[in-house]
Amino acid sequence: MLKTIILSGSLLFFSSLSFANSISIEIHPNTKVISFDHPIRLETAISESLDAKLPVSPQSYSIANALYNKDKQYLADKKQREVINELKLLYATSPKLRMSAAILIAQIERWQVGYRETVNLDYDAVRTTPALNPMLTGNYLFKFTPRPSHIHIEGLVSNPHTTLAIPNYTVSDYLDEAALTLSSGENSNAWVVYPDGKLSKVGFEYWNNQHALLPPGASIYIGFDSPSEELAKLEQDILTLIAWRISK
Repeated sequence: MLKTIILSGSLLFFSSLSFANSISIEIHPNTKVISFDHPIRLETAISESLDAKLPVSPQSYSIANALYNKDKQYLADKKQREVINELKLLYATSPKLRMSAAILIAQIERWQVGYRETVNLDYDAVRTTPALNPMLTGNYLFKFTPRPSHIHIEGLVSNPHTTLAIPNYTVSDYLDEAALTLSSGENSNAWVVYPDGKLSKVGFEYWNNQHALLPPGASIYIGFDSPSEELAKLEQDILTLIAWRISK
């Protein structure tokens, strides 16, 4: 199995071609090719991207590094399609939630998503912990970015948008300044989707304020107020899509 790993800007692409058991790493824009006669581990893929000395590297903002499995892209597309279809059904059958469904559909239809693997992409952790250093097989997209300067505010708010990340600002601070929650949205708790894809539900009202600080690139998502079991599941699927998002 011949693998080609292509680095371009902040993206590292893995593709597979049938040719013995060798591996070829093509680094762009350097037009440099490195070949191996054996499979490579995650550590090697990360180290090769570091050696390429691109303007953006896996160590630029490691909490936002993401590895997407291109062979499972159909699963990400399927989940996004199913979520949108469920919201369209909600729009058609629940008059009280029609505006909420429309706002969510408009947001989710813009997203580019991929199947994000749950792996640790911190180089130091990967190279020192064998359990975090799997063998790579198949086709992948490795995304790494510079430190962002923004926070996403989305979900059941009247003005979903991106705002400037401010040091020591909490979820409560961002929502107080910039977001009007819809009547169907939860008014005391919000979901936070961190750049590494992890989720946390935090209180932001005066009586339950957890004073949760956010790293740049995080998303604040306002979900449904007292959701049914079906809406709670739909909400979890939306949060997964945010974690899997490649771009908005």
